[in-house]
Amino acid sequence: MSTTSNPISPCDEEDEEQLNICLRVIKTVNFKVRKTETVGRVKSLLYGKEGIPESLQELFFCSNHLESDKRLVDYGISSNSTLNAYVSNSVPLRLSIKIPSRKRTIMVQVRSQDTIQNVKALIEAKESIGSDQYNLVYAGKLLEDDDKTFAFLDIHGESTLHVVFIPKDVLQVSVKMLSGETVKTQVRTLHTILDVKTLLESNVGYPVKALSYHGKNLDDSKTVSYYNITTDDTISEMTSPIQVFIKWSGKSTSFDILQEDLVIYLKKMISSKFGVPVNVQRLVFEGKLLDDFKDLASYGVQKDSNILLSYSQAISVTKIKLSKIHISDLELSSCKSIESLKRLVGKRLGVHVKELRKRGGPTLIDAGSPCRDYSMTSSTQLEVFFNNMMKTATSQV
Repeated sequence: MSTTSNPISPCDEEDEEQLNICLRVIKTVNFKVRKTETVGRVKSLLYGKEGIPESLQELFFCSNHLESDKRLVDYGISSNSTLNAYVSNSVPLRLSIKIPSRKRTIMVQVRSQDTIQNVKALIEAKESIGSDQYNLVYAGKLLEDDDKTFAFLDIHGESTLHVVFIPKDVLQVSVKMLSGETVKTQVRTLHTILDVKTLLESNVGYPVKALSYHGKNLDDSKTVSYYNITTDDTISEMTSPIQVFIKWSGKSTSFDILQEDLVIYLKKMISSKFGVPVNVQRLVFEGKLLDDFKDLASYGVQKDSNILLSYSQAISVTKIKLSKIHISDLELSSCKSIESLKRLVGKRLGVHVKELRKRGGPTLIDAGSPCRDYSMTSSTQLEVFFNNMMKTATSQV
């Protein structure tokens, strides 16, 4: 079918009035053409803009089928006229839509003249995913939500499009307050935790001191995205850490801890810092011995409180040099584990040894390794934690 147009002189092209016409496919497409242009020329323009092959196009105006070699003026087409375009032999395209985040692949059917917006409407109907929540990707290219057709994008049947979700900038999170109330608030992914506290303060009417997420205290300077907090997650209000001082052997060391923490947790912090085993620690505050499984608040521990650390009354500590109790390098090399060294030290001292610690180092843990793995010699100095009652019983024997 010919698409040639009648010759037009340069002067005629400059002087001739231009018509504004519309072509209705599934959507309306605007073109500026001359009234002496042929229908074939219009089909060519439609192909260039929408990718619909000219051979599949059928154009109509006022119910009249337009022949490709006729001019627009021949059909009385004037400015702002609307032509109807139909695509003949439009075979449905079967596409796979892969949604990695849901581990799903769905099938949809579209036509070559359909647009990305059309297929997104099908996806929303099947998966209830809003079209503004994701992008479609084909052959490594992001498909814009515009009016380009599948024919124009050169997407054929049996092709696979991938769904890539757009990260949300605004999230709705729940905050469990100390009062037991749950407050919902909107935050941005780049808000700092301090910003979140400010938002909460404007909601509840009082300053929020500390927040936690999955049991982790949130740093004011870090962002919401840093902690991977997402929509519908729950964070919790918590009391802010307080500084307490542990008095021990004439020294004072500070620890940051929460008032609702158990005493045993403070003991673990002390063990980690000083190497003093948890089971030999005695913590006393205002004359009261602290129970491992009660919280600090129940004893009235507050900011800058002084807590005394001593050893259990049933436990004594002595400092020894291994050579002083006649333990030689040869004997050390034969000790297969820390447990066997405990027995050897206990035998020489006549006590039941609970723990051993290298001077200035951590508690020695029995890992089934030879003592040489701990770099010990007969000149090594140890702190020996032993049971007083066992010593008395041994002495009586």
